Amino acid sequence: MSFTFSRERLCKIPGVKPIYPDTTDFYLQMFAVELPPCDAERVRRELCEKHQIEIVTSSWNGRALLKVCIQGYNSREDADRLVAALPGAVKSGLIL
Repeated sequence: MSFTFSRERLCKIPGVKPIYPDTTDFYLQMFAVELPPCDAERVRRELCEKHQIEIVTSSWNGRALLKVCIQGYNSREDADRLVAALPGAVKSGLIL
C-alpha cells in the first residue's frame, strides 16, 4: 500500500492538512497531519472504541495532530476504514 496514497486521501478530508511537504525526505512509514481544532484525545478514543482503529493523536502548540504509522500488515482496507471514520471522529471531538 502506498503511504503517499493514504496521506493524500486523509488530506482531502475538510480541515485536515499536511504539516510538511509531500516528499519521502520526511516520511517513509509514518506521517502526521493536522486536524481541525478538536480534542485530539477524544478523536483517538472515538476511533478506537467505535471503529477498532488504534492510532496516535496529540495536541502540540494548540494544534491537534494525527500520527499515522503504516506497516506491512496494514492493508488498503485499513486505510479506507481510517479515511471513512475520521470525519465523524473529528466531529465528535470538535471544540466549539
